[in-house]
Amino acid sequence: MNLKNICYGVTMLVTVIAASGCTILLPAHTKSNMTRGDQVVLAAIKCEDNLNEVFRDNYAKAFPGRSIQRSCDRVFIPTKRYGECVVIDSTKGPTKALPALAASALIGLGTDFVKKKLEEEKTLYTAQYKKSFQDDQFWKSVIFATEQNTDCISAETKNQSSRIGTQKADGYVLKPNYIGFELKRIIKDKEENDPALRVLYGLSLASDGRFFLLKPLHFEMNYAKAKILSNQVGTWFFPPTLLMKLFKISKNTVDIELDFNMKAYWTAQGKEYKGPETIAAFKTNISGYDLSNSDKYGADKLSNDGGWLLVPPISDAIEKYDGKPAGNFDLKIIVTERDTSEATKIIETTEDWVSKGGKKLQEMVDKKD
Repeated sequence: MNLKNICYGVTMLVTVIAASGCTILLPAHTKSNMTRGDQVVLAAIKCEDNLNEVFRDNYAKAFPGRSIQRSCDRVFIPTKRYGECVVIDSTKGPTKALPALAASALIGLGTDFVKKKLEEEKTLYTAQYKKSFQDDQFWKSVIFATEQNTDCISAETKNQSSRIGTQKADGYVLKPNYIGFELKRIIKDKEENDPALRVLYGLSLASDGRFFLLKPLHFEMNYAKAKILSNQVGTWFFPPTLLMKLFKISKNTVDIELDFNMKAYWTAQGKEYKGPETIAAFKTNISGYDLSNSDKYGADKLSNDGGWLLVPPISDAIEKYDGKPAGNFDLKIIVTERDTSEATKIIETTEDWVSKGGKKLQEMVDKKD
């Protein structure tokens, strides 16, 4: 093969790489693809903490009519009931449930390089990270109590449906230790008040004392870990991406999924430990979040994504906990970020084009030889 054919092969290879550059060099949003020096932190928010205005305001929106103080008050859990269920008000209705060789080599190496870069590029448009928090003090204190008045349901008869009443019971009084949780992703060299991600969750104790209603209160994302295809003005001067922008392929937006999962660890009386039980599991989805604006979402935009949390049970031999904290749990939150553009589809199409294009180039070189 002469020098002319080698030069021709190289020229055609450059054309392949240049053309595929419209995906390999897809411009990332300046606030995305932030992966270096990041740290994910998950912490519990205690009832006794000095709660900030953001938490308090959004708690009131998420749980109207329910106060933080009420959710942090002591709750009585009966373990033994005795006596009859005395109906409080007979007018009340039934209770309800809760809820050429050189040129050939150049072309082969070049197309392999491009395809490798395309594969690497695809993985950038989805990012996932997680953080766990373990503790053995969900309850700040456990105190024995006897002869407490508790709610009960009277027996149903032929002439009378079941009614709400009171009944004496022994049990223990639990005082909640936490009122919520905070998840943050922090970027090195960024200000403390400029987190990449911040999510606040709030807990509201149910009337039966057996469950907490759990809701996201606040969400903000200032920097994405996933690569988000940019539609910023500065990227309009790159010819391949200009065409993409004209067809509105990039929107500067990201979809976020927050996966909340909590497990409890305890031993039931007379039974061996058989592993943790899931006591809360729900997801919050935020679609089309504009990274350019980085709006702060409050409870009014997030409150529909709540779930129920079964209070962490206490192991048997409860006398060991009298006056002490208890309640073992393991909380894990997984965050998934996805670019909303069609960048991945474009890359997959280009991969196919590069593979076929490499073969065509080889045929052209062979004919020129």
